[in-house]
Amino acid sequence: MLLAAETNSYAVHRKALRVTSPQGAQRSTYYLQLPYRYAIPLMIVFGLLHWAFSQSVFFVQVNVFDLNEKPSGTVQACGWSASALATAIVLGYLASGALWAIGKRKYHSGMPIMSSCSLAISAACHATPGDENAALKKVMYGATWRSVDGTEYAGFSSRDVRPLKAGVRYGREVPQEEVAALNSVRNGQAPFSFYTRAETRLLSDNQ
Repeated sequence: MLLAAETNSYAVHRKALRVTSPQGAQRSTYYLQLPYRYAIPLMIVFGLLHWAFSQSVFFVQVNVFDLNEKPSGTVQACGWSASALATAIVLGYLASGALWAIGKRKYHSGMPIMSSCSLAISAACHATPGDENAALKKVMYGATWRSVDGTEYAGFSSRDVRPLKAGVRYGREVPQEEVAALNSVRNGQAPFSFYTRAETRLLSDNQ
């Protein structure tokens, strides 16, 4: 859930990627693999739950002595504490309620939910023509390119992007022949733009 929220946020705010060994504008991964605003409360809640359950049910051993202070027997039993058990139950309900409330939050963008799906991540990471070394810069997710035939492509880019539109089918990778044509027009320095059909034809005519 948090992984999907982190990925979805790239369609709202431009920011750097999180990697193990940062380069350029990249950021390091979280120390606890979760945002600190979630990781720290979780550690506190689970620590309290562990303590409460350890106090709820416990082993009891009673050594019995006679009047001469000589051992006369041993009684072993399982003890329990009503207050500790009630505390554990309350904490469990609070944790479950907090999880339910977080799960009811809605994403703030129209980005497809890709979570950890490698196919969806691969489709979003195809480089936009003219956007070299985008992974080392701050990126944002959105519509990045319009092809000659009017097909639009979506993914991460360090250039300007457009929000996705409902009902529009976006391509995964810009055709290589179109990329080569546009790059040749710009001498290998093709600037990012949302080329319309007429603009692309004009560039091809000037080649």
